[in-house]
Amino acid sequence: MSAGRLAGPGARQVGLDRGIERIAALQDSSDPLTDLREAEVLDSLGVPAASPFRAGRGGRDRLVEELLPLLEALPRLETGASRPGHDAVIAVVGAEDVAATFDGLAEVLRLPEEATTPERAAALESADLVVVGPQVAGRPAVEQLLDEAAVAEVPRALVDLHSHATRQAPELPRALRRLAGRCDHLFVVSESAAEQLAGTARTPVTEIPLPISPLHRSPLGSATSPGPLVTFSDPLTGVLDPAVAADRDMLLDGVLASGAPLLIQQLAAGDDSGHGPAPAAGPVLPVRHRPHLAPSLTGLPAGGLDRLADVGISVEPVTDSQALFSPRTLQLMASGSLVLSSYNQGVNSHLPQVHLANSVEDVAAGLEQLTAEDLSRASADGVRRAFVEHHAADVLGLILHRLGLGEEPAAERVLAVAEDADEALHEELAAQTHGEVAVVGWDELPARLADHDVVLPVSTRRHYAPTYVDEHLAALRHQSASTTTKASGPGQAHQHRAGVDALDLTAWLHPPQTAASPEGLRALTAERRVHVGDAEGVRDRGTSSPRRGVRRLRAGDDVDALRREVAETAARHQLRLTVIVPVYDNGEHLRHKAFASLRRSSVFSRMHVLLISDGSTDPVTLDTVEELAAGYENVTAFHHAAGGSGSASRPRNTGLELAATEFVTYLDPDNEAVEDGYARLLNDLEGHDDVDFVLGTMTQWARTRTLLPYVRVMEQIFAGHRRADGTIEMPERSLEMLDFRPMGIQTLVARTAWLQSLGISQPVGAVGQDSYFFQQMIHYARRIRIMDVAAHTYYTAVSNSTVNTLNPGYFAKYLPLDRARADWLREVGLLEAYKARRLESFLVSWHLPKLRRVADEEWLQAAENLTELLACYGEHHWRQRRALDFFSDLRAARRRSRRRSRRRRR
Repeated sequence: MSAGRLAGPGARQVGLDRGIERIAALQDSSDPLTDLREAEVLDSLGVPAASPFRAGRGGRDRLVEELLPLLEALPRLETGASRPGHDAVIAVVGAEDVAATFDGLAEVLRLPEEATTPERAAALESADLVVVGPQVAGRPAVEQLLDEAAVAEVPRALVDLHSHATRQAPELPRALRRLAGRCDHLFVVSESAAEQLAGTARTPVTEIPLPISPLHRSPLGSATSPGPLVTFSDPLTGVLDPAVAADRDMLLDGVLASGAPLLIQQLAAGDDSGHGPAPAAGPVLPVRHRPHLAPSLTGLPAGGLDRLADVGISVEPVTDSQALFSPRTLQLMASGSLVLSSYNQGVNSHLPQVHLANSVEDVAAGLEQLTAEDLSRASADGVRRAFVEHHAADVLGLILHRLGLGEEPAAERVLAVAEDADEALHEELAAQTHGEVAVVGWDELPARLADHDVVLPVSTRRHYAPTYVDEHLAALRHQSASTTTKASGPGQAHQHRAGVDALDLTAWLHPPQTAASPEGLRALTAERRVHVGDAEGVRDRGTSSPRRGVRRLRAGDDVDALRREVAETAARHQLRLTVIVPVYDNGEHLRHKAFASLRRSSVFSRMHVLLISDGSTDPVTLDTVEELAAGYENVTAFHHAAGGSGSASRPRNTGLELAATEFVTYLDPDNEAVEDGYARLLNDLEGHDDVDFVLGTMTQWARTRTLLPYVRVMEQIFAGHRRADGTIEMPERSLEMLDFRPMGIQTLVARTAWLQSLGISQPVGAVGQDSYFFQQMIHYARRIRIMDVAAHTYYTAVSNSTVNTLNPGYFAKYLPLDRARADWLREVGLLEAYKARRLESFLVSWHLPKLRRVADEEWLQAAENLTELLACYGEHHWRQRRALDFFSDLRAARRRSRRRSRRRRR
């Protein structure tokens, strides 16, 4: 740099010249970060006092110094008491963490790249199955395995824990395809790999869960956390994909924006153990993140840093898989950390307790709002999910069973025992996620003990959540003590001790016949270690607010009685904005996504959250709705009688009928409010008494994050109708001007009295109903406002959701919508305009792409259903080629169906 290139006022120029000299000196320094600790240097560069660079390595080193004694004191990880392992031999080709996944659960033969050809051939010949991970020294593991000179014997079974087909790389590795054709059975963790390989000759393909071993990761000792701590620890794999790097930087920037302590540990490729050597080089972190980069942590317990972290960051390299996600996500869950992750379809669908980042602001707000209760709940849900659904011993058992080498893994047989069980206790144990658990008296226990694996003492002093049994079973699977109990206070979880405080908080694996009594079990603790789990899943009946049982909830609520309660709650707490959340058997998404996002809002205390269950039957959902309503004064629950109506229409209609605040909006349980958008929309509408609603915009996730341009569209179409203050005076036939384009009702705030006065509702049982509802709102609106703020994010690729399950029933669900919309369009004189501007384009751009994804054997029925809903609009002259081709294909399919029918009659 040259000082002569700068010009400016004298004092400023002196400072700039001095800064240039300092930067030049830092560029020549062997350790510029250490030199940055000098306050004089920082002052000369204009570094703010809050910058992490002011701490330099010193701040990071102090954090590491505090962590080291805690890391060294962590207990060693153990095998699960109920999951001892298998008599099998596994050859592993791939990264060390892949081999570590099965250590202690089978005999593991590692096949490093430097192994000689005879050594590799001998290992492959003796193995029951071969497991391949991503890479060995930068080379795909499947390529190494395919080396013709090394493969003396074709592996009997191949387990691939990595390969996945994406839109960018749609073909699986050729080496994997060739190996698949040569082995007897193939096991994969990716649904796209299973689909592509299913047709391989003579090779059955089975999709398996991503495995996790308690000897590799578990929450043991995690209660010794030093305080708030966020960690990021990923193996280095070379130059990151720009999109993955951008996700990483967004996550780290959000953590820094929240002010949370951050420690970044970069590991050598293939080593995620947390105690391997630091690499000499790898993907370069942005300069702003480097002050948080930790030194090498060697010789420490496996997964130690993960166990001490309150929050762990996982960056997903794949977005478009419902089955394959980063092993780091599962490792952090198993370690008891709350996981902060970039987007992945499967994580979103199946792991709602993982927080998916939408922006820097979203990450920062989420961390700032975290409570000890949030961390405990996320930890409990993550540990339970990891070891109930992904335990490596169970995955290995499934593989061996398919190969005829073992019995099919079976769930533990659990028997509850109580002194005097009442109806509520029987009901709670019958509604467990593990399955129905019988409750017997202590006098019956000796006769039934031999037929069960786990004894669960319970009592009428407690309420037991639907996940209670599974939480004990997860604990028995991730550590070796055969007795587990629940923590009774903070800082007690995930450690071992002697004795138990309360028998009705314990579980016992294979207790002897001599211990089949309360006294016998207590005496047994003198001989056994006891594992203390978290405090989730149970509460005292005497001190907690009363909740209705599953049977009562399934009977449904009285809407008139609840209307009075809703009005009283809104008035008592001076609530302003009703948020209607329709719920149906998706309680975990409700808790960790929609509701958690509302709590991040600056106006949460002014919201009235109406949780409207559409006849949910899932015990976890029912319990979650009741828990949230009992725990927050501004939350009210309403339950329709058991049995869903088929869509979100009925609960949304009920919510609007009940709403008693001045303003209202909607949020689905598997979506999220973001960027404090509802607060901004509410504030704007409160300042304009003559406006019916304020519309923001939204983002949506499919493979990537997309911003929908609602505001730009409205600005362009209604530019001539905007007042000086930005309010849009809605013209006649505004819906026609908009080409009947729908926008999201979850991205607006409306005036409740106006919306209720319209007398409109969403067709019950229909899909797409919110689009029709928005069209009606636009038609009847007198004045609206628009704001360029993303109020909510919509996750489009949710597994098993109504709008993603493509079969004839999907198109049948549109029929009530199209009947209602066609009738309404006739009523308001817009039917012909809709047919001219929207009907055909919607068929071609929306319905037909969905129809192409229907299975061949169901295509005709789906097409007939589609034709029936199109007929709601009367005669229409179709013009577009794809529409004409559809009707041509339908006629041909009908002819083929008639010919098959005639042949069957003969």
